[in-house]
Amino acid sequence: MVLLKTKIYPSRGFTLVELLVVIAIIGVLIALLLPAVQAAREAARRMQCQNNLKQIGLALHNYHDAKKSFPWGAGGAGNMWSWSAFILPYIEEGVAARQLNFNFPYNNSRNINGIKALLPFYQCPSAPGNELVTCCSGSNFPTVNDVAETNYAATATHLKVYYARASDTDGTGTGVMYDNSRVRIRDILDGTSKTLMVAEYDHDQNLDDPWKLNPSYCPGGNCTVGKFWAAENRVTTGYGINNRPILFLTNADVQSMHPSGAHFLFSDGHVSLLSDSVEQQILDALTTRRQGETITLSGF
Repeated sequence: MVLLKTKIYPSRGFTLVELLVVIAIIGVLIALLLPAVQAAREAARRMQCQNNLKQIGLALHNYHDAKKSFPWGAGGAGNMWSWSAFILPYIEEGVAARQLNFNFPYNNSRNINGIKALLPFYQCPSAPGNELVTCCSGSNFPTVNDVAETNYAATATHLKVYYARASDTDGTGTGVMYDNSRVRIRDILDGTSKTLMVAEYDHDQNLDDPWKLNPSYCPGGNCTVGKFWAAENRVTTGYGINNRPILFLTNADVQSMHPSGAHFLFSDGHVSLLSDSVEQQILDALTTRRQGETITLSGF
């Protein structure tokens, strides 16, 4: 019998140093990939935000076709119903619209349930989830969480007007949709492709808001303040983009959660992301509908 000798090689595992090197390499790869993943996610969110605004623009033009003008920025019963409430039937939200009675102010008890609808096309995916915020006080409404929020508001003016309240009677209504406006496409003399109509808006709940200091509106400061689609849904571009002043006049400014800019819906229906470094003079010119400014595409 012949015995064969087999050489046995000792098994060799990872040393601690090698394990640490592998972990470090994996960490570096994750660090390199994470910004790309985040950028891809933000690109998807931007696309969805743009799509929301395009749907809003289509609804506004359908409204214009039916009513022969764009809706009030704010108006109707109580002079507070917003454009974003009036266009509901034109954005396939007839059910939500039927919950509203436009013959009465939005904060009338008849509308207490309808204005609580959280509508997905008014939600920017880059912003925190919309919620019920405080709009009303009195016996017919609770003092907190009584109306649904939105992330899109009409660019009513380029002036620093309190709460972006603007009208034609005093010359502050320089945009397309302002208080009691009845602007038609033919009234936009600067050109629909160069005139803003809707901007992004997201309220930072960590900032103090003047309304929270009003005890009759917000007892004890215990309320959530934001922009809501049912009423007075307008902003001014007078503060620029993502440049909120210390006292920002109750949510009157353009704000976005997208890096370095905000999306705007133009009057012709196209959507563009404007940088928050855009010159204020250009932003003013884009907001006004009949000032006669000359703007080149390279300017913004």
